[in-house]
Amino acid sequence: TVFATLSSCSSYYGITIDSSNNLYVTDGISTIYKITSVQAISTFKTGLDQPRAIATNNTNLYVTLYAQVIQIVISSGAQTTLAGTGAPGYQDGLGSAALFDSQISGVTTDGIGNLFVTEYNNQTIRSINLTTNQVATSAGKFNIPGNANGIGTNAQFSGPIDVKTDFNGALYVSDYSNNLIR
Repeated sequence: TVFATLSSCSSYYGITIDSSNNLYVTDGISTIYKITSVQAISTFKTGLDQPRAIATNNTNLYVTLYAQVIQIVISSGAQTTLAGTGAPGYQDGLGSAALFDSQISGVTTDGIGNLFVTEYNNQTIRSINLTTNQVATSAGKFNIPGNANGIGTNAQFSGPIDVKTDFNGALYVSDYSNNLIR
């Protein structure tokens, strides 16, 4: 069953839903759309640089752009850059001192103040502390694809494309090129 069609959008990239059953959809080009439970479609935010993955904690949207992660307050639309500068690279650090892959393909919140993002080309899972905006590598080895279970940098991925958490705080990673869910 088709829920909604965005005729002005040729593709959809990310999707999340808030506690009011509003869907937020990224187009991968410049726009986030809002679709209400009665299928009313509106442009929520535009002028973004390749919005891809999206998650919510029901107060904010967390969106991955080209080599950066932003927060958008749902009630006002106010936008803040959490980490990254829009220049691709790899560097753990505080806020704008951190660098990300140009393809941050997945994002999730753990419900206790952290975001996790997948970096497809960097082969890593990175965390962002939402209180301090500190970015740290949680799993994977920078630019070294592989297939290894492990903790932290002992884990290896080959194209981690998405990440989600469960209610117990466990992370699940879609490891694209290895055809695995870890």
